[in-house]
Amino acid sequence: MKLHLDKLEVDLDSQLVAAGGDLLAANSNAHLTEVEKNLWVSKIENQEVEVQTVGRKIKTYSCECQTFIDSKICNHTVAALLAIRAKKDDKKKSATKKKSKKATPKRLTVSTILNSVDEKELVRFIGTYARMDQQFTNALKTRFATHVDAIELKEKYDQLLRTLIRSYQSSNQTFTRSGAKKIHDMLDLLLEQVTDEFRGGNYVEVFEACKNIIGKVSPIIERLKSHRNDILSALERSFVLILKMLNEPISPKLRLSITRFFLIVLRQRYFNFQKIEKLFFSGMMKLISEAESRRILTECLDSETVSLIQQRDLEAKIFFFYAAVLNASEDQKARTEFENHIQKSIWLLPNTVDIARKWKYPAIVKWLSDLAFQHKKYSTYFGRFDEIRYQIAKEEEDAGGVTYFSAKRVLGTLNNSYLEDFLSTFGQGALEVKGLINRVAAMPYSDDQQLILAQLFLHQNDFSSFAKLIEGNDDLELVKQMAPMIFEVNPKEGRALIWQKIDAFLSSHIGKPPVFKVRNFIRDLYQEDASKLAKWLLSKIRSNYKSRKPLIEELAIFR
Repeated sequence: MKLHLDKLEVDLDSQLVAAGGDLLAANSNAHLTEVEKNLWVSKIENQEVEVQTVGRKIKTYSCECQTFIDSKICNHTVAALLAIRAKKDDKKKSATKKKSKKATPKRLTVSTILNSVDEKELVRFIGTYARMDQQFTNALKTRFATHVDAIELKEKYDQLLRTLIRSYQSSNQTFTRSGAKKIHDMLDLLLEQVTDEFRGGNYVEVFEACKNIIGKVSPIIERLKSHRNDILSALERSFVLILKMLNEPISPKLRLSITRFFLIVLRQRYFNFQKIEKLFFSGMMKLISEAESRRILTECLDSETVSLIQQRDLEAKIFFFYAAVLNASEDQKARTEFENHIQKSIWLLPNTVDIARKWKYPAIVKWLSDLAFQHKKYSTYFGRFDEIRYQIAKEEEDAGGVTYFSAKRVLGTLNNSYLEDFLSTFGQGALEVKGLINRVAAMPYSDDQQLILAQLFLHQNDFSSFAKLIEGNDDLELVKQMAPMIFEVNPKEGRALIWQKIDAFLSSHIGKPPVFKVRNFIRDLYQEDASKLAKWLLSKIRSNYKSRKPLIEELAIFR
């Protein structure tokens, strides 16, 4: 049976406890000893009782009497347990009395004074001293602002932040190193109190404090010569607290207040800092998910875009936010008006697309790039949009999108790195591949154009067209790049064609440079795991050009 010294009357039969108490009273001189730590031995009526405790819990107990042997409990055991409890209680009281005795202070410390001074006198002193020391006043206000209920919330934090900034600002409205440090320390202290309020669910207080920190501190960032990153971290913490509130069951009124504040942040560009920008965008996306907030954002952002256009102060980030709002709604009329707005300046649409890509919002990228593709005036940006759409299609594993935009990138750049994605979709003889061949063939001659055509011919297994292309090219470079693929597609005719080009090159070129070109040709084949072809070509060269000593010596590195 598990027992506790403080619950004996609950855990044991009342008659048994009474009998144990009587037995202990009748044997007041009973011997109780703690033979080891937490191990007690008692002698009652010539019966030896052993008890082991852990704190005030009873771990094990035993008695020599027959009653204990039969029932696992007896009067002697209960008497011993009562005696142990009394002993422990006496020790506890003695320790408490010792603690209650105040030691005489040996030093004049702040704690000594605070424990000795009259409370009213202390309050009067703090009031007088605060009027003489601005830094102490600021620290006092900052530390206890959240405790003040007598002032309206908006006014309280507005006053506090204005006072803090004005106190540490130089006459020319800049901030010294020490002034910036003091502002940071006060903000850090305030945010500690605000974070405690957040944990307590006092979200209105948290919002008003964070709103004023953002609104008052953001405009001074550019005037800071030091501790700028530290103060930006305080802004970041303020935005984080507001975002956390949006995940809590806050009231609709508070949510709308946050929506309107975010519009102020947008207009004043308070978000325009690294990291904070992403936090602000995340908050906007959360607000967009609710109909009433989305309605307010749509109306206000629409008037904002009109204002920007009239002032010729077009800001791509604001247009992006507006696009995100409209993309979440089903207002086709508003979307059309927005499209008209964004086309007022030719650079605005591509810049907005870049922002949407940066913040990983592919739906906006697709919408606006499709809009651009409809108008030739954006043609200089088509390559940029094609690349972005190609990357998005790969990220989303959109096979159709990858095929379409990889083909556009091939035609736009003649970069064969896009060709593999395009060809992986189509088998031999596909009309799409033939169409691409015709488009590439119609382009002006270049090494890249020839390489793309060569790869397309080999994919189609059109070796005759490939051979004609190679035969018409005097340089070894194209053959070198294609050699492994040529040999893989058609080993017999392929190696003959490669040898034909090498033979023609060596026959018409003498000196060191041609020798180095052939040597590099063979070396690249080994590096491309085409050693079989390389060895065959080596044997042909050594057999047909054994009189060209510089060539034979240069190829001696290959076995």
